[in-house]
Order: sequence, then C-alpha cells, then structure tokens
Amino acid sequence: MNVSLCKALDAADLKKARTLLLSGEYSKVQVADELDVSRHTLWRTLSQKRTK
Repeated sequence: MNVSLCKALDAADLKKARTLLLSGEYSKVQVADELDVSRHTLWRTLSQKRTK
C-alpha cells in the first residue's frame, strides 16, 4: 500500500512538483501555488519522500 506522507499531495502531485522544479522554469512559490499547497508543505513533503 502506497501511503502519502501528506494528505494534500499524492504521488502524481509530487511527480509534477519535481518535474516543474527540475525544469528551472518555476519557482518554489509557483509550484506550491500550482498544487494549491503552502511552500512549507511542498518542501516538507519532498524532503520526507527523499529520506525514505
């Protein structure tokens, strides 16, 4: 079972966030706005996923 660490972001959202950030065309704030979450939530979730 794949359990998301953040209820606001699912696996597809995290993939989209990583893609947008790696493109270099979007800022952290823009990606968070696009996903309708706070910048803090985005980075916390990305950090937790990376360490697991």
